[in-house]
Amino acid sequence: MFLRWSVQKKLIACFSFVLLLMCILGSVAVNRMNAMKQNTETITTEWMPGVEAVNRMTYLMEHVVTLTFRHIHAEDESQQDYVAGEIQSTYASIDELFVSYEAMADDPEERESFEKLKQYWAIFKTDNQSILENSAKGAEYNTLARKTLIEKLTQFITLQSYLDQLVVYNHNGAIHSERDAADAFETALRFTIGMIVISVILASVLAFVITRMLSAPLKKVTSAIARVAKGDLAVEPLAIANKDEIGDLAAATNEMVQRLRELVSHVAKTAHQVAASSAELSSNAETTATMVTQAVGVVQTMAESALTQHRGAEDSSRAMEEMSRGIQRIAGATTDAADASSRTDNMVKKGDVLVRDAVAHMDAIHAAVGSMAAEIRKMETCSAEIQQFIGVISGIAQQTNLLSLNASIEAARAGEHGLGFAVVATEVKKLSAQSEAAAMQVSELVNEIQRITLAAAGAMENGVSQVETGMSSVHETGRTFAEIALAVNHVDEQIQEISAIAEQLSAGSQEVAATAISAAELAQHTSSLAQVLASGTDEQSAAIEEVSASAIILSEAAKELEALVRRFTL
Repeated sequence: MFLRWSVQKKLIACFSFVLLLMCILGSVAVNRMNAMKQNTETITTEWMPGVEAVNRMTYLMEHVVTLTFRHIHAEDESQQDYVAGEIQSTYASIDELFVSYEAMADDPEERESFEKLKQYWAIFKTDNQSILENSAKGAEYNTLARKTLIEKLTQFITLQSYLDQLVVYNHNGAIHSERDAADAFETALRFTIGMIVISVILASVLAFVITRMLSAPLKKVTSAIARVAKGDLAVEPLAIANKDEIGDLAAATNEMVQRLRELVSHVAKTAHQVAASSAELSSNAETTATMVTQAVGVVQTMAESALTQHRGAEDSSRAMEEMSRGIQRIAGATTDAADASSRTDNMVKKGDVLVRDAVAHMDAIHAAVGSMAAEIRKMETCSAEIQQFIGVISGIAQQTNLLSLNASIEAARAGEHGLGFAVVATEVKKLSAQSEAAAMQVSELVNEIQRITLAAAGAMENGVSQVETGMSSVHETGRTFAEIALAVNHVDEQIQEISAIAEQLSAGSQEVAATAISAAELAQHTSSLAQVLASGTDEQSAAIEEVSASAIILSEAAKELEALVRRFTL
């Protein structure tokens, strides 16, 4: 069951078991600590308060005896009354201690001792009260009271014995609780040490088992993979009982080795087949080379026949050389004429476009110059008007400044009644200053506009210059068209001369041309056929050489592949 778990589940189970041991250890430790805490609380909340209460009662009862002696030996009545009040106060404190202790006494033995203590204390209080009454009657009763008190001290000793019993009982209870706490501590200590030892042993056993379960199969897998990496494919299948990830790894390793064996076997067979095919290919290449050698002889025979035919064609070519020169002159003249005609046509078209563009540009420039002149005149007029407005604004600002100054003076004369007017005068002064500053800025802007206007005037002058240049271009275009007309006439004369020469040569060249063309075509066809065959033979020879070289390379590759395959042990 455990072997079928995954590695994750195994690790989780082991760590969970260790955590369970820790939780058990912690729970027991906490339980024992709670027990020690309860015993300590019992000592501090039950036994110690009981001991303190009993000790307090002992002290108060002894204090009552002491006060009784003081009452008997008191010199006057006031002192006796004071001592009697102290005694009554002590009685009340003792009664309170009785009530509190009675609430704490839950053991039958303790309660029995406490009840006897209460009984004897009640008797002692009654007898002590009669002693105090005799002591208050006068000196003649003091001796009787002293004697009675001494007799009652035996009862007080009995009270003390019961008090001692209560002290011993509470002391023993505290010791018992302390021993219980010590026993709980020792028990917890022994259990903790035992659990720690058991936990260490179990954790060590689990660690050893898990390590063996994980490391041993991994070592087998690692060893097998290392042998495969060295080329040893004769690896026995890994027999691992684990059903976890390590078992899956072992199964995958077995499958990988099997696949590698099949692959290497197939590669070895393929390499052997390639070596055999390369040998056969080399043999075929040699046979093809022999056939190509025979084809070369046939091609040489065809080349000799083509040479004979070519010699016959040369005799005809000599007769046509003169005619060819004349025809070449005709062709050259005709080409020149065609080029001249083409250039003439292009020049005429370009000249027409230039003239039209020049006219359009002249019109556009004229219109633009007129518009710019009108706008510049408007700008000059606006600049003059703006300068006038600036002068008016500056005058108003200065006048306003003077008025604000006068208002400030009048407000100063008016004193407190002119404070509001002084504020207004100050604001008016600020406005006048701002108006004057704005007027200065506007004046600067007007100056800038005037500068731009002057620049525009210079641009207008440049435009006029451009117009004049355009006019010159139009005149130049006219002259170009005149030259074009002369060139066209010259071309016509050349074309007429070429036509006359062509007529003279056409009659003598027609008969010879037919024979020369037939012979030339036959010789050319034969020569082309020989060249094609020779080229094909050369290409075939080169291909055969490449095939031979490839066969050699393939054979070497097959040998290298076989050498690589031999590295693996199947």
